[in-house]
Amino acid sequence: MLTTPLLALTLALIPSLVTAAIFPEGTTVKMLDAKGFKKVMKANETSMIAFVAPWCGHCQKMAPEYSKAAKALHPLLPTYAVDCDAEKNKRLCAEQGVQGFPTVKLFRRGDQMPPISYNDGERKAGAFFYWASQRVPRFVKKLYHVEELKPWIEESATSPKPRALLVTKEKDMPLLWKVLANKYSGDIDFVIHRNRKGKGSRALGYKSAEKIPLVLIYPPGETRAIRYDGPNKLEPLSKYFDTIVDGTVDWSIPEEPTVEEDMSGEDASTFEAETEADEIVIDSPATPTASEPEPEPTEEGVEPEPEVVGESLTAEPGESAPEQTVVEIVTEEPEEEEAESPEIADDAETEQVVLDTPGEPRPVDEL
Repeated sequence: MLTTPLLALTLALIPSLVTAAIFPEGTTVKMLDAKGFKKVMKANETSMIAFVAPWCGHCQKMAPEYSKAAKALHPLLPTYAVDCDAEKNKRLCAEQGVQGFPTVKLFRRGDQMPPISYNDGERKAGAFFYWASQRVPRFVKKLYHVEELKPWIEESATSPKPRALLVTKEKDMPLLWKVLANKYSGDIDFVIHRNRKGKGSRALGYKSAEKIPLVLIYPPGETRAIRYDGPNKLEPLSKYFDTIVDGTVDWSIPEEPTVEEDMSGEDASTFEAETEADEIVIDSPATPTASEPEPEPTEEGVEPEPEVVGESLTAEPGESAPEQTVVEIVTEEPEEEEAESPEIADDAETEQVVLDTPGEPRPVDEL
């Protein structure tokens, strides 16, 4: 029989043990408390957060699918969870308008934009992946035609900000490029051009880059570019862009080719508007009922907010809302914050998930 002190300790540990068990072992989902939540909001990046309760059956059923989506989104979109049953998190959950479990929200740029609630029906990995990846703010300018390259280079040279141009043969905009543009919005202008049959890279003078992503950095006031030659992954690209932002980058312009006058007879009429939707194939994929139209950018360079169903658990007419366990959350008086914030749990070391895209499989964290 357990002694009284040991029994008390065991009962105190039960909530944390249940919380840890709700997500599979090795998950990339990180648990947050109120202080960890504040850190995430200050990061100004897109993140997905699930507000759950360990005793909730719907949460337990969702956890494996949510964890699978988190693994596929890693490391581009951090994925978190908050245990609203824990006493220390009840005020946070109330502030976030949590009225039932599970509640999943996407914070598009930390606390700089209103969060979007997940009300798409099924709680499957593919549905979470598609929903989150398609709602990263798009601070990327598109140059559809080869003829647009030279005028853009010359006109944008008047900008006080450096410009980052991605020339790629991919039809869909890489999620990595959208994530980087969101992260460095305000410091670097991001642009993309689809390299159809290598015409774009040849027009820029890079004939050997017809089939590989070409990342060109234009310093402020310059029409000549510096070619980035590092790995096209989130971490090395972020480190490079950090040097641009903090001013430690080497702006020495190498002897690189400039834009050629001859655009190889490119006929602009052959270009069709590119879709923004990244077609994702994953276990239990989400199949959208219709293609989402490309939103018109606002003056700030971000597309209008998608229409979001309110925090009410009631479904719109003709639609079925995800099942939730409705509870009443009691808001308690705020306690005095501790001097130091607890650190967020480290990422679990897991293999990169490869998603099927039109063409051949490729990792998410790659241009």
